[in-house]
Amino acid sequence: MFKKVESCILVYLATRRLAIKMKKSGLALFIGLIFPLSQTASANVINISYTDAGSYKDDGKTNTSSLNHITGLASNVEYRSFFVFDLSAVTDTVVGASLRVFNPSNGYISPDVNETFDVYDVSTSISILTDGTGGTSAFGDLGTGLLYGSATINSTDINTVIDITLNTDALDAINQASGLFALGGTLSSISGGLDQVVFSSTSEPGLTRELQLTTVPVPAAVWLFGSGLIGLIGVARRNSRV
Repeated sequence: MFKKVESCILVYLATRRLAIKMKKSGLALFIGLIFPLSQTASANVINISYTDAGSYKDDGKTNTSSLNHITGLASNVEYRSFFVFDLSAVTDTVVGASLRVFNPSNGYISPDVNETFDVYDVSTSISILTDGTGGTSAFGDLGTGLLYGSATINSTDINTVIDITLNTDALDAINQASGLFALGGTLSSISGGLDQVVFSSTSEPGLTRELQLTTVPVPAAVWLFGSGLIGLIGVARRNSRV
């Protein structure tokens, strides 16, 4: 997939260089218009629902029979969440992504005005993560490593879907994944000993836990443009000899 992106970038750079040489010919305007059109015409948004979800306590324990992805501090126990998605059907290049998770009416519990929910990469084997044997190592993994995104959540964010935009590190990982893919969640704003929780009471299987992806195949227009570009390069070379 990265080869597709690389080829598009190379075409773009070649186009820019050629456009500079051909400013006076008026062809630069044509090139500048056709390239972005070829890139955006076939963008597609897909929503991939979870295959598994849950949370680990700071003592390494988890309830494998529950989808509750409670995250934060409750009764002096810290919880970190995880979400698993099957990306095997994703074949195009992913250029945008967000984690979308429903927060129910009692999902936010905190004396603070808001809390910060962070999304991290997961290096723990997904089979170990989901069968409940990850222990304290899995708990630690869910809140450390590469930060993929963050969301500020407050008491008004209830009965709604929280949308966390994922960064380029996440996009790289998603594009490299070929099957199951996991994300970890932690509340980085915990302070003091009072309960500070988001996504509480989320054990219902029908709640939204999805990965929204924006994908772009290498469009036929790029290859068509590439053929035209070769012709333009030929013209430029002939002009340079005059």
